[in-house]
Amino acid sequence: MVTHQEAGRRGGLVTAAKRAAEGNTPRPKAEPRQCLCGCGNLTGGGTFRMGHDARFKSMLIKGVLNQEPVEALTTYTPDEAYDVLEERDWLKFLEKSRTVAQTPKPQRRREKEEMDAEHATATLATIQQMKDVARRLKDVGRYSGANKIEVTRSNCATLLSMTDEELIDWEAS
Repeated sequence: MVTHQEAGRRGGLVTAAKRAAEGNTPRPKAEPRQCLCGCGNLTGGGTFRMGHDARFKSMLIKGVLNQEPVEALTTYTPDEAYDVLEERDWLKFLEKSRTVAQTPKPQRRREKEEMDAEHATATLATIQQMKDVARRLKDVGRYSGANKIEVTRSNCATLLSMTDEELIDWEAS
């Protein structure tokens, strides 16, 4: 019997031998083909080279938004580019791009900074609450040892609202 660790050291040979013994043959290697993005390179058998699907999607979206032809393996009109996006279930990315394109960049930057500031404020408030709970647990002897209470984001408000007697008797459920 070969352990999992030994099999890993052998580089999967055990797995291949096991597959062959069970009558399962390995999948044939896919034939390389032209990358669909239009770069001219061959893929490892898939539709795109790694990362080129994002490039292709970006080109199609720009073609639809700017109403310009898209150069890939073939030239796509804006309508054809839209059809390809729809066929590949990429319309959600087009809609997101339309939303972003309608909002001026300074406004988007300002909104992002506001969201980041709100997130930072909320995080600091949570950290302060957790510190307060830890301080109270130390005071009642439940911060460390066998009867320790673990402070989490989800139980923080509950623990803060308890009296000292309730903290001493509390059992996590």
